[in-house]
Amino acid sequence: QELVGMGVDVFDPVTKSEQFIAQMMDDFSSFVLYDGREKCLKILEDDLCNGGNSVGELQGGSEAFSIYRVSFPPNDFNEEASGTKKCKNAAISLVREFNEYNQQIRRKSASNNLTLETIKQYMLAMCD
Repeated sequence: QELVGMGVDVFDPVTKSEQFIAQMMDDFSSFVLYDGREKCLKILEDDLCNGGNSVGELQGGSEAFSIYRVSFPPNDFNEEASGTKKCKNAAISLVREFNEYNQQIRRKSASNNLTLETIKQYMLAMCD
C-alpha cells in the first residue's frame, strides 16, 4: 500500500517459482536487516576495511543507518557459494550465513538454500 501510494508499481508473484523466489528474498532481507544484522554488518564492514572490493557504502544513509552496495563476483560463483572454503566476496558470505541460519535455526532443508544463481535469475527476470 505504502509503495503504491508513492507511485511504485508492485507486481505480485504468479508462478510457483516466482512465489518461492519472492519468499526467499523476503526471508533473506529479514535476515540481513533483523535476525542476522550483527553478523551481516560485520561481513560488510570487514570487506570495506580490508579492501575486499565487493562492498561500497552509498550516500543517503544516516548516522544510525548506512546503505551498502554489494557486488556479485563476475564469474560462475555458485561453486564458491556452496563450498566451505573461506570466501572474500561479501555477497557469497551473506548468502552462506543466511543458508546456515535457515538450516540451523529455521530447520529448512539444504534443498531450500538461496543461491546467487537464484538471485541473478530473479534480478534478470525483473528486467523483462
